Amino acid sequence: MLKPEHVELVLPFSPENITVGNMVHGGVIATLIDIAGAAAAASGADPEQVKGGATGSLTIQYLAPANGAGLRAVATVVRRGRRQVVSDVEVYAEERDGGTLVAKALMSSTMFG
Repeated sequence: MLKPEHVELVLPFSPENITVGNMVHGGVIATLIDIAGAAAAASGADPEQVKGGATGSLTIQYLAPANGAGLRAVATVVRRGRRQVVSDVEVYAEERDGGTLVAKALMSSTMFG
Protein backbone atom coordinates (compact mmCIF):
# COMPACT_ATOMS: atom_id res chain seq x y z
CA MET A 1 0.00 0.00 0.00
CA LEU A 2 1.32 3.42 -0.92
CA LYS A 3 -0.21 6.77 -0.11
CA PRO A 4 1.35 10.11 0.80
CA GLU A 5 3.17 9.87 4.14
CA HIS A 6 2.39 6.13 4.55
CA VAL A 7 3.81 2.95 2.99
CA GLU A 8 3.24 -0.75 3.67
CA LEU A 9 5.60 -3.31 2.12
CA VAL A 10 5.45 -7.11 2.27
CA LEU A 11 8.47 -9.41 2.09
CA PRO A 12 7.47 -13.09 1.66
CA PHE A 13 9.39 -15.66 3.68
CA SER A 14 12.41 -17.12 1.92
CA PRO A 15 14.91 -19.69 3.22
CA GLU A 16 17.68 -17.45 1.85
CA ASN A 17 16.81 -14.85 4.50
CA ILE A 18 17.30 -17.01 7.60
CA THR A 19 20.15 -16.97 10.08
CA VAL A 20 19.57 -19.69 12.74
CA GLY A 21 16.90 -22.35 12.40
CA ASN A 22 14.12 -20.58 10.53
CA MET A 23 14.66 -17.11 12.07
CA VAL A 24 14.75 -14.19 9.60
CA HIS A 25 18.12 -12.41 9.78
CA GLY A 26 18.16 -8.98 11.47
CA GLY A 27 19.93 -7.49 8.46
CA VAL A 28 17.00 -8.48 6.25
CA ILE A 29 14.63 -6.76 8.69
CA ALA A 30 16.87 -3.66 8.76
CA THR A 31 16.94 -3.49 4.96
CA LEU A 32 13.14 -3.75 4.80
CA ILE A 33 12.89 -0.93 7.36
CA ASP A 34 15.28 1.26 5.36
CA ILE A 35 13.37 0.72 2.10
CA ALA A 36 9.96 1.32 3.69
CA GLY A 37 11.12 4.45 5.52
CA ALA A 38 12.70 5.87 2.35
CA ALA A 39 9.55 5.13 0.37
CA ALA A 40 7.38 6.88 2.98
CA ALA A 41 9.69 9.91 2.92
CA ALA A 42 9.56 10.06 -0.88
CA SER A 43 5.80 9.44 -1.06
CA GLY A 44 4.86 12.88 0.20
CA ALA A 45 7.70 14.83 -1.40
CA ASP A 46 7.17 17.37 -4.15
CA PRO A 47 8.79 15.83 -7.27
CA GLU A 48 9.58 19.32 -8.57
CA GLN A 49 11.65 20.07 -5.45
CA VAL A 50 13.11 16.68 -4.48
CA LYS A 51 15.33 14.66 -6.81
CA GLY A 52 16.61 12.04 -4.36
CA GLY A 53 17.37 11.18 -0.79
CA ALA A 54 19.51 9.20 1.63
CA THR A 55 19.13 7.68 5.06
CA GLY A 56 20.50 10.09 7.65
CA SER A 57 19.96 7.93 10.72
CA LEU A 58 18.30 4.66 11.62
CA THR A 59 17.60 3.28 15.10
CA ILE A 60 16.07 -0.19 15.38
CA GLN A 61 14.71 -2.05 18.37
CA TYR A 62 14.35 -5.79 17.72
CA LEU A 63 11.43 -7.02 19.84
CA ALA A 64 10.73 -10.62 18.83
CA PRO A 65 12.05 -13.21 16.37
CA ALA A 66 10.43 -13.63 12.96
CA ASN A 67 10.37 -17.42 12.71
CA GLY A 68 9.49 -18.84 9.30
CA ALA A 69 7.20 -15.92 8.50
CA GLY A 70 6.84 -13.27 5.86
CA LEU A 71 7.31 -9.68 6.98
CA ARG A 72 5.13 -6.59 6.68
CA ALA A 73 6.68 -3.14 7.18
CA VAL A 74 4.44 -0.19 8.01
CA ALA A 75 6.13 3.20 7.62
CA THR A 76 4.52 6.51 8.54
CA VAL A 77 6.01 10.00 8.29
CA VAL A 78 6.18 11.61 11.72
CA ARG A 79 7.59 14.97 10.64
CA ARG A 80 8.44 16.46 7.27
CA GLY A 81 10.82 19.39 7.00
CA ARG A 82 12.30 20.99 3.90
CA ARG A 83 15.33 18.69 3.80
CA GLN A 84 14.72 16.12 6.53
CA VAL A 85 11.88 13.62 6.95
CA VAL A 86 11.44 11.49 10.08
CA SER A 87 9.53 8.23 9.75
CA ASP A 88 8.31 5.61 12.22
CA VAL A 89 8.57 2.04 10.91
CA GLU A 90 7.08 -1.11 12.43
CA VAL A 91 7.78 -4.62 11.13
CA TYR A 92 5.38 -7.49 11.75
CA ALA A 93 5.85 -11.23 11.24
CA GLU A 94 2.79 -12.30 9.30
CA GLU A 95 1.22 -15.31 10.98
CA ARG A 96 -2.08 -17.19 10.58
CA ASP A 97 -3.49 -15.75 13.80
CA GLY A 98 -2.37 -12.18 13.12
CA GLY A 99 0.97 -10.49 13.25
CA THR A 100 3.70 -10.18 15.85
CA LEU A 101 5.60 -6.90 16.14
CA VAL A 102 9.22 -7.96 15.61
CA ALA A 103 10.95 -4.57 15.20
CA LYS A 104 10.29 -0.87 15.62
CA ALA A 105 12.46 1.86 14.12
CA LEU A 106 12.82 5.60 13.89
CA MET A 107 14.48 6.81 10.70
CA SER A 108 15.48 10.16 9.24
CA SER A 109 15.86 10.72 5.52
CA THR A 110 17.73 13.64 4.00
CA MET A 111 16.08 14.88 0.80
CA PHE A 112 18.11 16.38 -2.07
CA GLY A 113 16.88 18.99 -4.52
